[in-house]
Amino acid sequence: MSQNIWDFWADRYEKLWVQKYSLMPTRDLVVAELQKYIAADFEEEINLLDVGCGTGQLLEDIKEELRHHNLALIGIDSSEQMIALASKKVTNGKVIVGDALNLPFLDNHFDFLTCCHSFPYYQNKLKALQEFKRVVKPGGYLFLVQASENNFYDKVVMKLVKLTTGKASYPSNGQVRELVQKAELNLLNQKGLENSFFVPSIFLSTLQNGDKK
Repeated sequence: MSQNIWDFWADRYEKLWVQKYSLMPTRDLVVAELQKYIAADFEEEINLLDVGCGTGQLLEDIKEELRHHNLALIGIDSSEQMIALASKKVTNGKVIVGDALNLPFLDNHFDFLTCCHSFPYYQNKLKALQEFKRVVKPGGYLFLVQASENNFYDKVVMKLVKLTTGKASYPSNGQVRELVQKAELNLLNQKGLENSFFVPSIFLSTLQNGDKK
């Protein structure tokens, strides 16, 4: 991902029209899926990493919706400006500048990992998934959500999007499944976002890092 382009968009990011039609509904979808895997009476600390956290919107949504749980939240993003804004917003976690392909965390550390819309911008997507797998505990869960080129309309729209965001590739659902298999992760389900007709396909892939030990 080009750091400079996201530094440029940082101050404008939360005012973009896609917040209403794409980004906010996506965050709601991720939070709802996340809640399915956390028991209401779960009292242990929950370690969660948000890769490509941007200005920290998803982390704040998770903090609010899971406020009755003991959360340890971390966000990482390549954009210094995005992290500067996120650091003012994320009050019960920490956010850092870093590389999704070289995560600065120990193996088997996180219970959950979220990656919301940044995956298409990682040039080596298999390596990104392998890094995600490395830092997630055995039996832990990964939530990968992105715009996906599954039809001609998707390809046309995402070609226009690339003009404003830089180099990216938006793997289809089938391509995501292939990548997940190569990374030796288990695909539990793929769920499409029910969005406005003019918004391209957006899918959430719920993954698990093997079986619980």
